[in-house]
Amino acid sequence: MGAELLGSLSRFVNSLEQWRQNLQQNQTASQWVEALLALWQDFFVLDAEEVERLYKRISEYLQHWQEVVTQAAMADEPIAIELVQSALLEQLDSPSLSSRFITGAINFATLMPMRAVPFKQIWLLGMNDDAYPRKRSFNDFDLIGYNYRPGDRSRRDDDRYLFLEALLSAREKLVISWHGRSIKDDTEQPPSVLVAQLRDYIAKAWPTKDWLQELTTQYPLQPFSDHYFANDKPLYTYAREWASAKGNALPTETATLPLWLPERPVSGADLVNVLKSPIDSLYQQRLLVPQPQTQTMGDIPSTESFTLDGLQNWHLHSEVLKAHVHNYSDAQQSLATTSQQMQEQMDTWQRDGTLLAGTAGQIQAGTYFDSLVEIYEVWQQLHQQCHGQIVPVTYTAVHSVQDKAGQEYAIPVEIDLGHLQLDQHSQTGQQVIVQASKALEKANTKNIRWRNLCAAWVEHLGAHLYSQMPVTSYLLTPQGQLCLPPMAIDQAETYFANILTVWHMAMHEPLPLSLQLGIKLIAEKAATDAVLATTFDKDLDYSGHYLSRHFPHLLDMDLDRCRALANLVYTPLRDGVEVMS
Repeated sequence: MGAELLGSLSRFVNSLEQWRQNLQQNQTASQWVEALLALWQDFFVLDAEEVERLYKRISEYLQHWQEVVTQAAMADEPIAIELVQSALLEQLDSPSLSSRFITGAINFATLMPMRAVPFKQIWLLGMNDDAYPRKRSFNDFDLIGYNYRPGDRSRRDDDRYLFLEALLSAREKLVISWHGRSIKDDTEQPPSVLVAQLRDYIAKAWPTKDWLQELTTQYPLQPFSDHYFANDKPLYTYAREWASAKGNALPTETATLPLWLPERPVSGADLVNVLKSPIDSLYQQRLLVPQPQTQTMGDIPSTESFTLDGLQNWHLHSEVLKAHVHNYSDAQQSLATTSQQMQEQMDTWQRDGTLLAGTAGQIQAGTYFDSLVEIYEVWQQLHQQCHGQIVPVTYTAVHSVQDKAGQEYAIPVEIDLGHLQLDQHSQTGQQVIVQASKALEKANTKNIRWRNLCAAWVEHLGAHLYSQMPVTSYLLTPQGQLCLPPMAIDQAETYFANILTVWHMAMHEPLPLSLQLGIKLIAEKAATDAVLATTFDKDLDYSGHYLSRHFPHLLDMDLDRCRALANLVYTPLRDGVEVMS
């Protein structure tokens, strides 16, 4: 651990110990306010708007709490920390008008004034007769509650207006739910009076057609109800255990989502992600659902490790490659000068604690040094053999894709090409792509890590489409060097169109396709069921829980369709790569 980090940790631990002793003593309200504000200033910095807002909110609560204590004639009484904690946390947990409203793709909120923001879909939940409009309990001294006059504020009138605002804010879909039957005797329960009025208006507006019957869906309370498993009912359920108990099977066919076209051009990263995991791309690109964070504080090791994990190795390799290899002006620099600079970087890592100190650290640094020097030497030789200049460009075009019905849609595409060298004399091109992710499973083998090859493959196809020339691409990594040979332009267009077609399909349904399983299914030698199951488990580990949500086991996958889709996008990838010696 570096000296600076160690000093910061020491100050943090000392501050914690000091405040632990201070907070154990009973203090007056004014002393508590000063102490808690000082505690905040010791541990937090007001460097963001959200932090400032929270600090202001806590300060206001503390001042209000101090006023309440003073009004109770307890300003000079010592108070325990438990009482202060209970009062402060109760105020912080209570909702307020200053709380954040729009926080993501899906927002949960109560009906409050000034929130008539248009949304594509609005779902009003729990609109029961006894819940909305909300009932207000009046105090004995509240004269407005017992002697209402025109112009006085009415909670029920406010709720009626909020309900109208919600109706007008829905742009595509409005769903209203309520408890239609009693959980005790199954008697019919009326909805909110506002919902009942809306239903009456719908019935009067279209007297010739029973729209209420078509718009209303009754969901049985119990998940084992026969209505969920009847083929003539529009109901559905995810309770597979009840389906098997009733001798029925839930349909495995996934409904196609409505048509969706991106508001921005499809980038190379979007196509790379769909090659790695189509279902993850659906959630992240169209549904805007970020990948869940699986690491918690309990996952952080409590003991110091003398070896670096995969992520730490990648970070060290990436830092050196970014400093020496990605800078194209260094291509003319001598190998001895670059080796000396890399060795200085290794020494810096030993001094700041990233690598071990002493002889053990030198041995540890040797594994990085040898592979990085080899990458630089090959990178320098490949650049010198091509006479073209490197000018970062962007491939921009509009491609067309077809859906299942044969309808064509225009899809704009933008792919950044930052490594392309074009030789106009020989009408050829070259790309030398360097990345910190390993290309091979093990050194001196031909077991390719296909997931780390996807970015180079998309860039390889984009270089052909941009230059309209045969382009040779090289992928240099700390563990393995690959070559992507040139191909015909029409062949590159076909391969690129196949990837874009699969991307369009992935944006409209959870495709039964995963990278490792697809590679195994298109292999020349048929894999056993055990090998396929093990391979699919690796795909499940990579995916952000989305693949397991739709296909938790290999038996849930449509292997025939997976093989057909893999032949479209993974067969050209498998056949279009060579391992360099």
